[in-house]
Amino acid sequence: MAQHLYQQVKNDLLGDIRRGRWAIGDCLPRELDLSRQYNVSRFTVRQALQELAREGLLYRRSGKGTFIKATVPMRENADQKKKQIGFVLPYIADAHTGRILKGAEREAAENGYRIIFVNSQQTADEWCLLDALYHEGVAGIIYYYLDPCSCEENVLRLRERNCPFVLVDRFLPYIPTDYIVSDNCIGSYEAVRHLLALGHIKVGMIACERRVSSVEQRLKGYCLAMKTQGLPVDPNLLLLKEKRELSESELRAFMGKKDLTAIFASDMIAIGAMKLAARLGKKVPEELAVVGFDNAPVGNFVIPSLTTVEQPCEQMGAGAVKILIARIQGTETLTQKVLNTKLIIRASSGDKVCHSIENRSSADQASQNPSRN
Repeated sequence: MAQHLYQQVKNDLLGDIRRGRWAIGDCLPRELDLSRQYNVSRFTVRQALQELAREGLLYRRSGKGTFIKATVPMRENADQKKKQIGFVLPYIADAHTGRILKGAEREAAENGYRIIFVNSQQTADEWCLLDALYHEGVAGIIYYYLDPCSCEENVLRLRERNCPFVLVDRFLPYIPTDYIVSDNCIGSYEAVRHLLALGHIKVGMIACERRVSSVEQRLKGYCLAMKTQGLPVDPNLLLLKEKRELSESELRAFMGKKDLTAIFASDMIAIGAMKLAARLGKKVPEELAVVGFDNAPVGNFVIPSLTTVEQPCEQMGAGAVKILIARIQGTETLTQKVLNTKLIIRASSGDKVCHSIENRSSADQASQNPSRN
């Protein structure tokens, strides 16, 4: 029996996804363009897209288009499995992990490899995911860990199995591994120095996952920025959580601290702080300056737009693939890359100090306000 037209379109789209034409998070061509490409009606295209969405491969955003949600499993022979790379990370479409995965998928496709992605966002036991990929027969694994304690054990298990792997976005300080990360220390240092240059001396830092290397490096950068300006590191201005969750009540209590005039945090926390400030009647940046870290796309659209530190996320994902392929091909050289970040100044940090600082005496300002570079 001949296939319906929509099934033919669906199968063609499946083939393109398998071949890496689009990565997770990419937007498909418009229905009108697809209908012209396949010489079918828009209704036929819509049927194909709806079926792929029901199977969990696509998702639609009203007014935006249709996007790739997941990669497509293929039936592989032994030789083909040698060209598969497993990727374990907590995927969030609009967060930096989504962009890391996007860069990895493109680099893998360009080198004849295919990413098998496993979302660890709600997983308590990451080893189960790593173990499943290993038994699937992947050539190697890219690993974005969540829990630094279990990660150490997981990494040692992978080493015992001689399974090529690379850590991405974070590393383990006491176990030498291949990794690629952003320069969280210098990125944080420049963000906090920017706030200090505007005259802020009570700069708070908020972070979750306290023991993860990226957070430890950001804290180091924060402390260095304060110390180089002759300012003490006040523990009362640090909200460092062991786990990933931060409640509104905790954020509200922190923002209510006396003399706090600026906050540095990840983009999502920073945006949450801006929203809470609006509800509390506190103006950003006039009464509270805010700087984020990640350069999430949403940061450019909130009001005021978010000053942030940009990580080269897609470059990080692509670099992880390059390092892993070199390891798969037999290199014994340990590769540990640190990528430069970039401070992007927008409206949320303002161009002058907050009122509480502006009201200090001229002599006090001269001693506390470092000149801008």
